[in-house]
Amino acid sequence: MAVNQDTLWDRFLSPIIGSLIDFEKLQQFDETMNWEAECVRVAARIEHRFRNPDLIYPDYYSTQNFHGIEGGYLNGSAATTYDPITQYALPPNEAWVRQGLIDTIVGKPRRILDLGCGTGSTTLMLKQRFPDAEVIGLDLSPYMLVMAEYKANKANLDIQWLHGMAEQTGLDDQSFDLVTASLLFHETPPKVTQSILHESFRLLQGGGQV
Repeated sequence: MAVNQDTLWDRFLSPIIGSLIDFEKLQQFDETMNWEAECVRVAARIEHRFRNPDLIYPDYYSTQNFHGIEGGYLNGSAATTYDPITQYALPPNEAWVRQGLIDTIVGKPRRILDLGCGTGSTTLMLKQRFPDAEVIGLDLSPYMLVMAEYKANKANLDIQWLHGMAEQTGLDDQSFDLVTASLLFHETPPKVTQSILHESFRLLQGGGQV
């Protein structure tokens, strides 16, 4: 079984990021959000549920304190701190980095899957870039998906959200013409990364892009 490790984040990055972010303000927002109730509410409202009761979290995901958050992405606090942390982790500007990746996409994909979508930052940008496309964001954290839906609603964007594993989505073969994954592979073990790439190409239609 995997164990929590003294990561590069814990040793070096956490003190720096901690001095830049107003965590007290973020905690106040976190305390106003009933994460469990939101998961249930959204599950009742949309077809694709935010919490899959049959999903078993892999050890590499459930035992790690990603970004210094106890419980990692299976803690609602991670959903409120992820965006502020990422803006400093991707200098000089997080949106520029994400947009630069989107700018490499050729043509106009009609069906897009964003693996490990987190709070939906890239997913929203994909929908804004390709408004006529069906865009789906998939993530293992129901709390991150709640935040993603919150952001999509504020931006008035129609995006589907799936609670699932990037390495085993359960989606149909050759069902997407664009599969993306941003800021994901630094958090997955090498074998899982290989599995995610294999799954991406399984999902891809002929002539599609990863």
